[in-house]
Amino acid sequence: MQRIEELTQEELVALSEDEIQRFIEIKVADAGVMPTPLPVEITVESAGIIASERVYEVAGVLLRNKHDAEKVAVMEILKTAYDWNISYTYKWLEQQTENAIKEVFYYKQEDIVRVKKVLVDSKAKKDAYKTQKDEYNEFLKKTGEMRANVWGVVNEAKSLQREIDLAKKTYEKHLDLADQDKQVAGKFFRDAYKGREDLIENVLGVVAEQSVAD
Repeated sequence: MQRIEELTQEELVALSEDEIQRFIEIKVADAGVMPTPLPVEITVESAGIIASERVYEVAGVLLRNKHDAEKVAVMEILKTAYDWNISYTYKWLEQQTENAIKEVFYYKQEDIVRVKKVLVDSKAKKDAYKTQKDEYNEFLKKTGEMRANVWGVVNEAKSLQREIDLAKKTYEKHLDLADQDKQVAGKFFRDAYKGREDLIENVLGVVAEQSVAD
């Protein structure tokens, strides 16, 4: 069994996504983390009821009649207040300033009772899915660095390969400019890639020598 760090440049570049995922799973196994599958999206049965009971809300009070709501809206409604820094014991009264009338809708009790089993089953499914999703998110949190490490190694290899491919094309251009004189083309290339001994060695097949100024 190989680990991601043991692969060559060529092997890293050739990895498929499935193979990369396998190396991630090896890292997770090495760390002793229990795998957690992605939960399957759930479908719940529609209850088939709508919120059809209209009432009017004023300062937290619910009224069936809009005319009554309008009367309450112009009344002086009080609320209690207190200072956290002192104590909840010492409360005072303040005028309620939010007296706007809001039209709100509620479900009818008989409708809810009629479809109670559907609602209970739906809630159970949603609760179970939420638990599974939370467990999966925790798994992702624990293994995020491992995934990033594997992808980082692969992406670094692919980035280096792009540099190598470009360097090879550059050397071919230098050969053309030097009329196929490899010594001159080699000097062109070494000067162009000064400080990148890895690319010089990869393309020219020799240990890079420090360029000498003309």
